[in-house]
Amino acid sequence: MVEQFGWEADRIGLQFKWGRHWPFDLTIREADGGIGIQCEVKTRAAEVDSLCQYLQNILNGAPPVAKLPAKTKSNFEPKAMCLIETPPKVFWALGPDGYEKVFRVARTEETNRPLLIAAENNALHRLHVEGS
Repeated sequence: MVEQFGWEADRIGLQFKWGRHWPFDLTIREADGGIGIQCEVKTRAAEVDSLCQYLQNILNGAPPVAKLPAKTKSNFEPKAMCLIETPPKVFWALGPDGYEKVFRVARTEETNRPLLIAAENNALHRLHVEGS
């Protein structure tokens, strides 16, 4: 994050605490203290896909992904609620071997709920996050 995307090391934190939960593995703060990037790391690409589909459904007001195991749902649910209550500018889901999904987080005018909008990897760069 420091070399590739231009972030200062002191803005990068591990294990974001939100209420009683620790929903994200990596948080990058902007100069004003706002949340620039929230990142979740998964061990399998299928987990990244499942998480992203779940989050998109919840944020879009659609029913959650059907037939998720209870343990998976209990892992995903705090992430969705945290994104709704304290949305970052970018959400990044990272898997093995460079597999990743990057989303800009924007609010809808009608409901003021955050939406995940697919983005390219360069959306992780400090200049793109802080300049938006």
